[in-house]
Amino acid sequence: MDHLLESFGQRLKSERVKLSMTQSELAKELNISQMSISLYEANKSTPNLKFLYSLYALGFNVEYLIFGENGLNQDRNFNLRSHYKKIATALDFLEQRLDTNISTETKIELIDFLLN
Repeated sequence: MDHLLESFGQRLKSERVKLSMTQSELAKELNISQMSISLYEANKSTPNLKFLYSLYALGFNVEYLIFGENGLNQDRNFNLRSHYKKIATALDFLEQRLDTNISTETKIELIDFLLN
C-alpha cells in the first residue's frame, strides 16, 4: 500500500502533463491553491475523495492515479470518462437549477448507478 502513496504524486503529475495542464491551470480548474497540487505531486499531502472526483470530471484516469495500472480497456475507459463528464455536468446543472447542493458521495453513487 505504501508504494501506492509514494508514487501517486508522480502519476498525478504524469496525467496532468498528458492533459497539457500546468499546476496553476489545474489548481484554477479545481478552485484550490497551486501549493495543494504541488504538495500532492510531492507526496507531502494526500488528496480527499472530492479531489479525485474533480480530477475524474476533468478527464484524469483516476484508476491509474490510485492503482498505477489500467485495469480497463483503453477504449472502454475513454468512453466511461466521456459519459462520466456528461453526467457530472448534468448533475452540476441540476444543482444550479434546483438551487441545492448534491453531496460528492451522492454524485458518485448516481454516476456509478448510471454507468453500471
